[in-house]
Amino acid sequence: MHSAALAFQTPGIPSRSPSALLGLVVPQSFTASPRPFSHLAFPADRKAWQGRTALVTETNGGEVALSRLARMAGGGNAASNRGNEPPLWNLPNILTLLRVISIPVLIMIYYTSASWRNAACSGLFVFAAMTDWLDGYLARRMNLSSPLGAFLDPVADKLMVATALVLMADRLNSPIVTVSTAIIICREIGVSALREWMASQGARDTVAVGWWGKVKTATQMLALSVLLYVQPPLASHDALAHKLLEVGVGLLAFSAVLTVYSAVGYVQAAWPALTGKAK
Repeated sequence: MHSAALAFQTPGIPSRSPSALLGLVVPQSFTASPRPFSHLAFPADRKAWQGRTALVTETNGGEVALSRLARMAGGGNAASNRGNEPPLWNLPNILTLLRVISIPVLIMIYYTSASWRNAACSGLFVFAAMTDWLDGYLARRMNLSSPLGAFLDPVADKLMVATALVLMADRLNSPIVTVSTAIIICREIGVSALREWMASQGARDTVAVGWWGKVKTATQMLALSVLLYVQPPLASHDALAHKLLEVGVGLLAFSAVLTVYSAVGYVQAAWPALTGKAK
């Protein structure tokens, strides 16, 4: 009768050590049988198998299947990984959600005639800009990165910036602001579509956010914070506010230039894939 040997490696002992293996000789007639190992005495507790490896040696063509053992160990590891996942509504994700919720609040404040309107609009936008940095920092620092946060964070940024741009284009009635708004919004739509397509090709990292993209975002946030604070009627009768308005418009135009420049970089990086010449 032919036989096959099962060897289980005990944890903490090198696999090459003879003392590390506990041998079990199984008759060849048993190993050749297609019957499952349901009648063997496997421990009911999956944790008992975690950290152990199983070796199967073949004698005279005999083969032993350890599918049940693999399923038990794999199931335990999967459960362990699920237990390590961060909660869905952790602090970084809550901050990101607050940024989304602040958008309709900004619109409502913008259309009031209260004397504190400008300060409230600017303050709310500054809060959103700060949470944009804070939620990412906390997610990395506290190891709370999640798929929801990775999706929601850039969406919240783009929605907030686009809303403020449209409001300022409406209020200031300036060709520079209107053109800058159109450039920035069109660029964001185009780059988002490019990233989605590159992700479908398995090359998402090729168009990951770069240094110029971060500078562009920071410039936009600064420009819009200033414009929301000094928007008319304040800039109409205050000399300092009028000067700050000009500075804000200049910063917005500069951010539009950075927007185009960074977009060109992303297209260049993705060009081989777009033209079918990627290696």
